[in-house]
Amino acid sequence: IGSIKNVKEARLGRSDNDTLKTVEEINPDIILLGPDQKYDVNKLKSELRKKGLNNIQVKRIKTYYDKYELNSSSKIKKEIIKQYKKNVE
Repeated sequence: IGSIKNVKEARLGRSDNDTLKTVEEINPDIILLGPDQKYDVNKLKSELRKKGLNNIQVKRIKTYYDKYELNSSSKIKKEIIKQYKKNVE
């Protein structure tokens, strides 16, 4: 995912599931949620404000962009695994 052109930084999920700690460490300009990510945008904004992270915009993509087959990080990861397995065998 980190090698995608407009991805500035990508990280694996935290073992403690403290997503806000990662947000604090990175301090992004924008958090862009996919349509299948289970975050409440208003709750996330509220949690960010509590931590003094008022400058971060939180947006959600409402639908997948269907022009391309690999239109989500999950689909990209599955394709990478598929290609890897194909090349290893």
